[in-house]
Amino acid sequence: MKSYVFSVNRDDITVDVGLLGNYTIKGCGSKFYGKTQIDDRKTPRDMGDRFETHVDQGSDIAKDIVSRNSEDGLFIAEGNEPTTDELKAAIDAYKNVCVYAVRNADVLWEKTRNREVIPERARRAARYLGVTPEWLDQVVAETKECPKCAESIKIKATVCRFCGYDINAGEMKPVPIQASQQKR
Repeated sequence: MKSYVFSVNRDDITVDVGLLGNYTIKGCGSKFYGKTQIDDRKTPRDMGDRFETHVDQGSDIAKDIVSRNSEDGLFIAEGNEPTTDELKAAIDAYKNVCVYAVRNADVLWEKTRNREVIPERARRAARYLGVTPEWLDQVVAETKECPKCAESIKIKATVCRFCGYDINAGEMKPVPIQASQQKR
């Protein structure tokens, strides 16, 4: 039977599972949840005079991953996909953890006024909740990427100056030739 770890965290999470190595659990991004398959893993075990191959079950590894990262929005579902209730419970639990992390970061900020002491987990939590506390490093984007040609254009642009793509309408428009281009 296949085992899965699900995540309601937007970011990928790397988990160190001791002798079994690191696992990267896919974040949900803009979806409701991320899903990572956890397979059985064979590991050599030192028996003193010889090595024996031991099989760690995927379901046991998945439980270990979730227990090591209970505050990162990871969970295990009963089946191959989470039910609505399982997903809602995971989202509610992760939101509570995020609120707690942001409140602790607020206290740290009030004491120190130092962004460097704010943990990355608190930053992820603030972004997840959609809040922008004073301590959150915010970079204001002045440009965006054209969805058609991937050139960098101004954030308020509605038409790409490189390819003529109309961002709002989703169609191509003719690009006017500028005087500097005509002299060539």
